[in-house]
Amino acid sequence: METKEKILSCAEELFYLKGYDGTGVQEIAGQAGITKPTLYYYFGSKRGLLDQLLETKFNKLLRETHPEEAAGNTPTEKDILYGEGKAERQKMCTSAENIRDKLHRVSRSCYSFFDRERRFYLLLMSLSASAPESEGYMAVKPYTDRLFQAAVHMFEDSGDELGNMNGREEQFALSYIGVINQYLLWCADRGGSREEETEQLDRLVDQYMYGIFS
Repeated sequence: METKEKILSCAEELFYLKGYDGTGVQEIAGQAGITKPTLYYYFGSKRGLLDQLLETKFNKLLRETHPEEAAGNTPTEKDILYGEGKAERQKMCTSAENIRDKLHRVSRSCYSFFDRERRFYLLLMSLSASAPESEGYMAVKPYTDRLFQAAVHMFEDSGDELGNMNGREEQFALSYIGVINQYLLWCADRGGSREEETEQLDRLVDQYMYGIFS
Protein backbone atom coordinates (compact mmCIF):
# COMPACT_ATOMS: atom_id res chain seq x y z
CA MET A 1 0.00 0.00 0.00
CA GLU A 2 1.36 3.41 -0.97
CA THR A 3 2.03 5.97 1.75
CA LYS A 4 -0.87 8.24 0.79
CA GLU A 5 -3.35 5.36 0.71
CA LYS A 6 -2.07 4.09 4.06
CA ILE A 7 -2.56 7.49 5.68
CA LEU A 8 -6.12 7.68 4.31
CA SER A 9 -6.90 4.18 5.58
CA CYS A 10 -5.55 4.90 9.07
CA ALA A 11 -7.38 8.23 9.21
CA GLU A 12 -10.64 6.60 8.19
CA GLU A 13 -10.32 3.99 10.93
CA LEU A 14 -9.48 6.55 13.61
CA PHE A 15 -12.17 9.03 12.52
CA TYR A 16 -14.67 6.17 12.61
CA LEU A 17 -13.59 4.89 16.04
CA LYS A 18 -12.85 8.16 17.84
CA GLY A 19 -14.61 10.82 15.80
CA TYR A 20 -13.02 13.52 13.68
CA ASP A 21 -12.64 15.99 16.55
CA GLY A 22 -11.30 13.29 18.87
CA THR A 23 -8.48 12.27 16.53
CA GLY A 24 -5.18 14.14 16.40
CA VAL A 25 -2.70 14.46 13.56
CA GLN A 26 0.04 12.82 15.63
CA GLU A 27 -2.19 9.83 16.30
CA ILE A 28 -2.88 9.37 12.59
CA ALA A 29 0.81 9.72 11.74
CA GLY A 30 1.78 7.23 14.44
CA GLN A 31 -0.69 4.61 13.27
CA ALA A 32 0.42 5.07 9.65
CA GLY A 33 4.06 4.80 10.65
CA ILE A 34 5.01 8.20 9.28
CA THR A 35 6.00 11.63 10.61
CA LYS A 36 3.67 14.61 10.90
CA PRO A 37 5.59 16.51 8.18
CA THR A 38 4.93 13.61 5.81
CA LEU A 39 1.19 13.82 6.51
CA TYR A 40 1.25 17.58 5.96
CA TYR A 41 3.18 17.05 2.71
CA TYR A 42 0.40 14.90 1.29
CA PHE A 43 -2.68 16.59 2.75
CA GLY A 44 -1.72 19.96 4.22
CA SER A 45 -3.80 19.53 7.38
CA LYS A 46 -6.21 17.21 9.17
CA ARG A 47 -9.07 18.94 7.35
CA GLY A 48 -7.27 18.39 4.04
CA LEU A 49 -6.99 14.72 4.91
CA LEU A 50 -10.72 14.49 5.68
CA ASP A 51 -11.57 16.34 2.45
CA GLN A 52 -9.51 13.86 0.41
CA LEU A 53 -11.10 10.88 2.16
CA LEU A 54 -14.60 12.23 1.54
CA GLU A 55 -13.90 13.05 -2.10
CA THR A 56 -12.39 9.65 -2.86
CA LYS A 57 -14.99 7.46 -1.18
CA PHE A 58 -18.03 9.63 -1.85
CA ASN A 59 -17.44 9.66 -5.60
CA LYS A 60 -17.56 5.86 -5.54
CA LEU A 61 -20.84 5.97 -3.62
CA LEU A 62 -22.39 8.46 -6.05
CA ARG A 63 -21.26 6.49 -9.11
CA GLU A 64 -22.89 3.34 -7.75
CA THR A 65 -26.14 4.85 -6.53
CA HIS A 66 -26.74 7.71 -8.98
CA PRO A 67 -24.55 7.21 -12.08
CA GLU A 68 -26.41 9.96 -13.95
CA GLU A 69 -25.40 12.49 -11.27
CA ALA A 70 -21.82 11.25 -11.06
CA ALA A 71 -21.54 11.80 -14.83
CA GLY A 72 -22.00 15.51 -14.21
CA ASN A 73 -25.56 15.80 -15.50
CA THR A 74 -26.80 18.01 -12.68
CA PRO A 75 -29.09 20.79 -13.92
CA THR A 76 -27.87 24.30 -14.61
CA GLU A 77 -30.19 27.33 -14.74
CA LYS A 78 -30.54 26.72 -18.50
CA ASP A 79 -31.40 23.07 -17.87
CA ILE A 80 -34.15 24.04 -15.45
CA LEU A 81 -35.65 26.53 -17.93
CA TYR A 82 -35.57 24.22 -20.93
CA GLY A 83 -35.70 20.78 -19.34
CA GLU A 84 -32.34 19.70 -20.78
CA GLY A 85 -30.92 18.43 -17.49
CA LYS A 86 -33.80 16.03 -17.04
CA ALA A 87 -33.38 14.62 -20.54
CA GLU A 88 -29.66 14.05 -20.02
CA ARG A 89 -30.16 12.31 -16.68
CA GLN A 90 -32.85 10.08 -18.13
CA LYS A 91 -30.47 8.92 -20.88
CA MET A 92 -28.25 7.46 -18.16
CA CYS A 93 -31.11 5.32 -16.77
CA THR A 94 -32.64 2.17 -18.19
CA SER A 95 -35.43 3.22 -20.56
CA ALA A 96 -37.90 0.77 -19.00
CA GLU A 97 -36.99 1.74 -15.44
CA ASN A 98 -39.97 3.06 -13.50
CA ILE A 99 -39.85 4.79 -10.11
CA ARG A 100 -40.18 1.50 -8.22
CA ASP A 101 -37.24 0.03 -10.14
CA LYS A 102 -35.19 3.17 -9.50
CA LEU A 103 -35.82 3.12 -5.77
CA HIS A 104 -34.95 -0.57 -5.52
CA ARG A 105 -31.79 -0.07 -7.59
CA VAL A 106 -30.61 2.89 -5.52
CA SER A 107 -31.41 1.26 -2.17
CA ARG A 108 -29.64 -1.96 -3.16
CA SER A 109 -26.63 0.03 -4.37
CA CYS A 110 -26.53 1.90 -1.06
CA TYR A 111 -26.65 -1.38 0.82
CA SER A 112 -23.92 -2.89 -1.37
CA PHE A 113 -21.65 0.10 -0.79
CA PHE A 114 -22.44 0.05 2.93
CA ASP A 115 -21.63 -3.65 3.10
CA ARG A 116 -18.17 -3.03 1.60
CA GLU A 117 -17.42 0.39 3.08
CA ARG A 118 -19.20 0.22 6.43
CA ARG A 119 -16.73 2.39 8.33
CA PHE A 120 -16.90 5.17 5.75
CA TYR A 121 -20.69 5.11 5.43
CA LEU A 122 -21.16 5.32 9.20
CA LEU A 123 -18.54 8.08 9.38
CA LEU A 124 -20.47 9.97 6.69
CA MET A 125 -23.67 9.73 8.73
CA SER A 126 -21.88 10.60 11.96
CA LEU A 127 -20.34 13.76 10.51
CA SER A 128 -23.67 14.81 8.99
CA ALA A 129 -25.27 14.56 12.45
CA SER A 130 -22.60 16.65 14.21
CA ALA A 131 -22.90 20.32 15.19
CA PRO A 132 -23.47 22.52 12.11
CA GLU A 133 -20.65 24.81 13.29
CA SER A 134 -18.13 21.98 13.52
CA GLU A 135 -15.36 21.43 11.00
CA GLY A 136 -16.47 17.89 10.31
CA TYR A 137 -20.04 18.95 9.49
CA MET A 138 -18.86 21.74 7.18
CA ALA A 139 -16.58 19.26 5.40
CA VAL A 140 -19.30 16.67 4.82
CA LYS A 141 -22.20 19.01 4.00
CA PRO A 142 -21.39 19.49 0.28
CA TYR A 143 -21.41 15.71 -0.13
CA THR A 144 -24.65 15.03 1.72
CA ASP A 145 -26.19 17.90 -0.24
CA ARG A 146 -25.17 16.19 -3.49
CA LEU A 147 -26.80 12.94 -2.38
CA PHE A 148 -29.94 14.80 -1.44
CA GLN A 149 -30.08 16.61 -4.79
CA ALA A 150 -29.54 13.32 -6.61
CA ALA A 151 -32.60 11.91 -4.83
CA VAL A 152 -34.61 15.04 -5.62
CA HIS A 153 -33.73 14.73 -9.31
CA MET A 154 -34.78 11.08 -9.25
CA PHE A 155 -38.28 12.06 -8.12
CA GLU A 156 -38.39 15.03 -10.50
CA ASP A 157 -37.56 12.75 -13.41
CA SER A 158 -40.46 10.48 -12.39
CA GLY A 159 -42.99 13.27 -12.31
CA ASP A 160 -45.01 11.83 -15.20
CA GLU A 161 -45.40 8.56 -13.34
CA LEU A 162 -46.07 10.01 -9.90
CA GLY A 163 -48.41 12.72 -11.14
CA ASN A 164 -48.48 16.26 -9.88
CA MET A 165 -46.19 16.27 -6.85
CA ASN A 166 -46.90 19.95 -6.13
CA GLY A 167 -43.30 20.61 -5.20
CA ARG A 168 -43.08 17.62 -2.88
CA GLU A 169 -39.96 16.19 -4.56
CA GLU A 170 -37.78 17.36 -1.67
CA GLN A 171 -40.13 15.81 0.89
CA PHE A 172 -40.02 12.49 -0.98
CA ALA A 173 -36.22 12.67 -1.20
CA LEU A 174 -35.84 13.43 2.52
CA SER A 175 -38.12 10.61 3.60
CA TYR A 176 -36.52 8.11 1.19
CA ILE A 177 -32.96 8.91 2.31
CA GLY A 178 -34.10 8.79 5.94
CA VAL A 179 -35.66 5.35 5.51
CA ILE A 180 -32.54 3.91 3.84
CA ASN A 181 -30.07 5.40 6.31
CA GLN A 182 -32.10 4.34 9.33
CA TYR A 183 -32.30 0.81 7.94
CA LEU A 184 -28.52 0.68 7.39
CA LEU A 185 -27.93 1.86 10.96
CA TRP A 186 -30.19 -0.95 12.11
CA CYS A 187 -28.21 -3.42 9.99
CA ALA A 188 -24.93 -2.20 11.53
CA ASP A 189 -26.14 -3.33 14.96
CA ARG A 190 -27.68 -6.58 13.89
CA GLY A 191 -25.07 -8.49 11.91
CA GLY A 192 -27.57 -10.38 9.75
CA SER A 193 -26.79 -12.11 6.47
CA ARG A 194 -26.51 -10.10 3.27
CA GLU A 195 -29.32 -12.07 1.63
CA GLU A 196 -31.69 -11.59 4.54
CA GLU A 197 -30.94 -7.88 4.87
CA THR A 198 -31.34 -7.27 1.13
CA GLU A 199 -34.72 -9.03 1.08
CA GLN A 200 -35.89 -6.96 4.03
CA LEU A 201 -34.68 -3.79 2.32
CA ASP A 202 -36.73 -4.67 -0.76
CA ARG A 203 -39.84 -5.08 1.41
CA LEU A 204 -39.11 -1.75 3.08
CA VAL A 205 -38.88 0.02 -0.28
CA ASP A 206 -42.16 -1.56 -1.39
CA GLN A 207 -43.78 -0.30 1.80
CA TYR A 208 -42.36 3.16 1.11
CA MET A 209 -43.78 3.02 -2.42
CA TYR A 210 -47.19 2.16 -1.03
CA GLY A 211 -46.98 5.34 1.06
CA ILE A 212 -46.17 7.45 -2.00
CA PHE A 213 -49.10 6.20 -4.04
CA SER A 214 -51.66 6.03 -1.23
